[in-house]
Amino acid sequence: LGATPKKDHVEILNDIDNITVIAPHLSYRQKSYFDYLSKIIEKEKTQGIIGHSLGGYLAYYLSNKHKVPCLLFNPYFGSKTELQPIPEDVFFTKSYPNAIQMVVIGLDDEYILPENEMTNFKDNGFEIFTEKMGHDIPDDIKIK
Repeated sequence: LGATPKKDHVEILNDIDNITVIAPHLSYRQKSYFDYLSKIIEKEKTQGIIGHSLGGYLAYYLSNKHKVPCLLFNPYFGSKTELQPIPEDVFFTKSYPNAIQMVVIGLDDEYILPENEMTNFKDNGFEIFTEKMGHDIPDDIKIK
């Protein structure tokens, strides 16, 4: 959200057999994308979602709604989340049973408070990974 999908992010995933990457460029300032992304997930029979920052916020709720695994990088649940509203019936839904949901949190993130995020995700059953990184994802972490 608000950033162009980076070619190297997509290429890393496209190099894996049997993976098709759908990486739309979304500007969170224009409109809510929850329903739009839900339709793509349903149409393409998406089997996993990756999100970073405010995109991680959306990925979390899309994962819960569609019961697909997710991988979140420094998800941002702060003051800008009102720019991407979540339908009320989805907003109050917790992780689905036996969910495969993972989060990577940068210990030096300049936008989120890592301690708060770790507590929130632990309470929701997420597998949590921490890395010595800021808000952006370094190349070595992308590959890992």
